Amino acid sequence: MARFASDEELETFLGRLDPDYSRFAAALWHNGVRTARQLANATKPLLLSYGLPELYIDDIKPQLIGQGSYGLVLVGEFKDHLDELAQPEALRHYDQLWGNRFESMHNQSFAASFILELMGSHRRFTNVHPFLQGRYAGLFSYNDAASGEARLAKFALHYGISVHEAWASIGLAPHSLTAAALQCDLQLVTMEFLSVKWQFLNELEPAVVQDTRPYVLAALQQAQQVLLGNGGVGVHGDLRQTNVAVQHGEKGWMVKFVDYDWAGVAGLHRFPPFMNSQIDWPDGVQPLAIVYPQHDVDLLTRQIQV
Repeated sequence: MARFASDEELETFLGRLDPDYSRFAAALWHNGVRTARQLANATKPLLLSYGLPELYIDDIKPQLIGQGSYGLVLVGEFKDHLDELAQPEALRHYDQLWGNRFESMHNQSFAASFILELMGSHRRFTNVHPFLQGRYAGLFSYNDAASGEARLAKFALHYGISVHEAWASIGLAPHSLTAAALQCDLQLVTMEFLSVKWQFLNELEPAVVQDTRPYVLAALQQAQQVLLGNGGVGVHGDLRQTNVAVQHGEKGWMVKFVDYDWAGVAGLHRFPPFMNSQIDWPDGVQPLAIVYPQHDVDLLTRQIQV
């Protein structure tokens, strides 16, 4: 997470998000903001007291949180939207979902967001569990209360639903069912459940990953030819092994790409402002850079190379 050595560095950083934001650097610095995390975690009333207009706050915070990274939405912002009657039941569901196993802010945030959806949707979710024992933040398995069908629910600040749906139309993503905006700029996306027959590349032995290589690369090439509604093509942005699911069939490996938090229109969409520096990203893959199809090819190739 970015740390600023001076108010000039903070000003430069804000200017990269939008030139209009840089003029608030002095006020933020004066009030003790030294990292992007502190700025992203600051509540709206606090930022208003620093002189930031509400319109700018509503734009800055989603960008800082990373267009789909999960870490910085405060639980308190969700609890403020629950009335006194809902509070006890919400806390009970919170304990059921998470207990004491997960202490990081992003898991608390998504537990709270799921509670909020539960309170407002007349219990259309049952048997709610973190998918794969919580290895995928913000992703839950559940049963639809009406049909009993197993499904997945995904929470994100940004979600490339148009890319997801386009790639799902040719069988290369789980079929999406709904996409709805929630409190605090979150989106809830529900989709078909991936059975245990589907495995993620990071769960496979290296030799098996290499066996999937031609199928996975061919699937990406096919996906990149699907036109979106605006006539462009989609980019995923984060094709690491954790976001590629495979299943062996009669004709070889079937492939589905998942987790479209960084997805968008090629040549227009940008990478999030914060990216894990421990990952060996390909050349040109960096915060706020425009995403092109070749970035997906380069990252995926690097992830499954010998």
